[in-house]
Amino acid sequence: CGGGGDSGTAVSSGGAGTSSAAVASVRITPETKQINVGETTTLNAQALDANGAVLTGKTFSFQSINPTIATVSNATGATATVTGVAEGVVNVFATSEGVQGKAIITVSGQPPIQLSGRVIDGLTNTGLAGARVELENGTFATTGADGAYSLAVPFNFGEAAYLFKASLTGYLSTTLRGLVRSPSVIFETILLVKATGRPGSITGAVRNARNNEGIANTLVLLRRGQGGGADGSGVAERTTDSSGGYSFAGRRQRATARGNPNRSTRPQLGHHLS
Repeated sequence: CGGGGDSGTAVSSGGAGTSSAAVASVRITPETKQINVGETTTLNAQALDANGAVLTGKTFSFQSINPTIATVSNATGATATVTGVAEGVVNVFATSEGVQGKAIITVSGQPPIQLSGRVIDGLTNTGLAGARVELENGTFATTGADGAYSLAVPFNFGEAAYLFKASLTGYLSTTLRGLVRSPSVIFETILLVKATGRPGSITGAVRNARNNEGIANTLVLLRRGQGGGADGSGVAERTTDSSGGYSFAGRRQRATARGNPNRSTRPQLGHHLS
């Protein structure tokens, strides 16, 4: 028979040719295991006789003492899958003929935040293929034909901050910052404007990535040069209006936004006019 679903207990049956000797002990391998939240590991159980010899064909039930930390599922033969749910330490038992074996599972960490979206041309709103979206830790993704990208942002307990930059040859690079307080999926649309090298105007809006509403009173800093780091020299700054809008005239630098740290923001750059 097969195992149960994602729960504290799952039952598995041995095959034909069951040993007639009584079970003296049960051994689980690995005896200890560390996994992260959302990760899985497989436990293997063996029934042993009084002399330590392996008994074949025995039936096992698996149980997590605390399913809020780790669950047991997919029991097949003498194996079961353990999935990390929350930080903590939990004992998982395998039982055969009333005899138990124990494994200690330590669950730590948190699953990464999935950061995905598209890089698009700020003038035409079409996807830009081949753009590089890079986190400050060096992790990067290259956009596909439609401008789509996906990255995993490391998450620390309590909150996660991220800083990433989008760049493409012929366009001004854009740097984004954000802070989220729980594991989630963040969708960021990144607009790039062409590096014409001629003075023009930069207009746009800073919006909440979750509901697309404009965010007022956000500092938008214009930095000098293309592709410079976040510490590049600032040449102008604006504070967004009540609808999240901002505008720079007669400029050819790139803009970055510094918003409310409790929100995920995306600066949306408009036309870079010649």
